[in-house]
Amino acid sequence: TGQEVLFSGLEDGFVNAQMLALDLKNGHIYWTAHFTGVMRGNLDGTGAPVNLGGSAGKYTPLDLDLINGHIYYGDPELGILYRMDLDGQNSVELASDITAGQQPYTFNSISLDVANGHIYYAALVANQIKRMNLDGSNQITLLTDAGLLPHGVIVVGDALYWVGGNGKRMGTSNLDGTSN
Repeated sequence: TGQEVLFSGLEDGFVNAQMLALDLKNGHIYWTAHFTGVMRGNLDGTGAPVNLGGSAGKYTPLDLDLINGHIYYGDPELGILYRMDLDGQNSVELASDITAGQQPYTFNSISLDVANGHIYYAALVANQIKRMNLDGSNQITLLTDAGLLPHGVIVVGDALYWVGGNGKRMGTSNLDGTSN
């Protein structure tokens, strides 16, 4: 079938894998295991994956800052963003009010723009795409749209892309939320 299983939750001790991030230079794949923590394995599937842990109760959002050696991850239920080193050490809470006034599980996706010092994220129920500094400060709303329902965001160059409308549309803007 052309498929190759790199890791299996049954055999490798994780369940409900969520988001992925790649470190091509070092040959690693990272993922969030919803109930377990941040996991790391070899891109070629050799060796056992490592549970790097984390401070969250549940795990979904994930992105890597390979320049500064950090993993950013979040608890979608409580709306808390964390950062730890690529080896799983030094976990710190960056922001704890990401889903303030919203239902749980509305914070599922982040994308880093390390060059400009920002984290972009989707606030599903609020119908917003937001941005904050890499240290968790200065949260601002970039886009608000009654039908946006953003599920995923990604930064590519000077553009922001997202999946919205409960998975029925895709959009793009400049990094400041204006039309591109």
